Amino acid sequence: MVRIRRGGTREALEWAHTRAGAIGLRSEVVNMVIYDERTNSAVYKRRKLDAIKSITVHRIKDRKDYFRWAGDLAYAFADTSKYAAGSYTGGKMPYHFFIDQWGNVHQMLSLDCIGPGARGINKQSVHIAVSGDFRKEHPTTAQLHSLKLLCVKLQLVLGVKEVRGHTEKGFSGRMQAAVGKQCPGQHLNMDALRTQITLALVLKRANDAQGLHLYAH
Repeated sequence: MVRIRRGGTREALEWAHTRAGAIGLRSEVVNMVIYDERTNSAVYKRRKLDAIKSITVHRIKDRKDYFRWAGDLAYAFADTSKYAAGSYTGGKMPYHFFIDQWGNVHQMLSLDCIGPGARGINKQSVHIAVSGDFRKEHPTTAQLHSLKLLCVKLQLVLGVKEVRGHTEKGFSGRMQAAVGKQCPGQHLNMDALRTQITLALVLKRANDAQGLHLYAH
């Protein structure tokens, strides 16, 4: 019996906030660790945080509608029946973070867990899934804002340098993706995202150097 921890209980949120606070992510993440290695029967391989070298961005949308809630995503990957999402991952959650259509950020896995998000680069990557099909639609302003801030925070905390789309070419690692797959899709412009992240980091470092301690929004 697989048990899924929803993000609304006091005990779950207190534990998650403590865990996230330890790596400096508390202010960016809500409903943290809804689905993790403590509540799922699947066994995750572990890594040291200094093994993380990249951030990989994904799109996620079911056939009928958005994955509107992080809990929906958790249940989908817990389902290992034929053709269900979890049947392709062995019941494991592939994403460390999920950004819903309102721009809320949910932590789905602890960062020391290796999630099966992109074969060949999982050990070195943090996987972020954004709700929507960006081959056909644009992400919301709130989603882009949250994605940028989360990437900035991960780069500052973990020293990560590389931000990639799942099926982008020309990046390090031995990523294997289905032929013709577009993820996250052309309407989530990864070049523009990387430019925004760089500008935010430059501004923050300049502010810190002047003792202003402002954060780039």
